[in-house]
Amino acid sequence: MRSITLAAAGVLAATAVLGAGSPALAEDVPAPEVQWVNGNVVVNPTDPTAATVVARYRCYGGPNHLWVSVKQGEHLGDEAHAAELTEQYADQLPPGEVIGPFSSFLADAWADTNYLFDPNVGPLAQADCDGEWHTDRVTVRSVDGFDALSKGAAWVQFCLYTAGGFATNEGWRTVKSAVGKA
Repeated sequence: MRSITLAAAGVLAATAVLGAGSPALAEDVPAPEVQWVNGNVVVNPTDPTAATVVARYRCYGGPNHLWVSVKQGEHLGDEAHAAELTEQYADQLPPGEVIGPFSSFLADAWADTNYLFDPNVGPLAQADCDGEWHTDRVTVRSVDGFDALSKGAAWVQFCLYTAGGFATNEGWRTVKSAVGKA
């Protein structure tokens, strides 16, 4: 069951880099902020497995992990369908676990930044955490086993994990091809 494994890997990756709950460190570092995520995700015209997401964020010193995810699928956001799948796969889910309406389990196409993960090092997608506001263009790549992104609606998550906490901006955006090709 790919979504459960992938979700767990993301949490483990962030924990490996940031440490498991260091209250003293967290008190010294302000929480990160994600001010906005652009309304368009742009697919690379020469590499359809890559796309860019533009966002504005601020964070402060120390280790961090930036995770950006773009998902497309007929059933994304469908709580009733997610509940049906939770019931269908209940024997394969950890106790109390449910399949959420924006889970990768419901995605047909998915791209994220975890192609930058090295099992020997941890997450390599890093944010510039100098306390200043940054507007960055982040590249996502298709996740193995999923279709490449195509024009249309997509659920975008821009998540920033730091010693000071977690910030996210998520919502529906539009996938477009580059160079004005809508």
